[in-house]
Amino acid sequence: MNKAELTEWVAKQTGLSKKAAYEAVEATFGGITQYVSQGEEVRLTGFGTFLPKPRRASQRINPQTREKISVGPKVVPSFRPGSELKEHIAKRLKVDERTMQIKKR
Repeated sequence: MNKAELTEWVAKQTGLSKKAAYEAVEATFGGITQYVSQGEEVRLTGFGTFLPKPRRASQRINPQTREKISVGPKVVPSFRPGSELKEHIAKRLKVDERTMQIKKR
């Protein structure tokens, strides 16, 4: 599902016009982005938590030149799923251990 498909789904679920649903989706993503980029956590009970996560400096290798590169510390966005989301997924999906493919229950 992409943003356009999500917008259409929201419109159908809520009875909003596609334009209003698009604005709602954009506002939601914009709010999450704004608060996480300010160092805040965004907790959506039952769904999960979006949060900024610090990453230490590290040494990487350029695969083309095999040269070592220093990468400085930075902050990256992270998502921690909530228990209700985990339970919902576990009820509906399973893993085929032989092929490691996701299958519907």
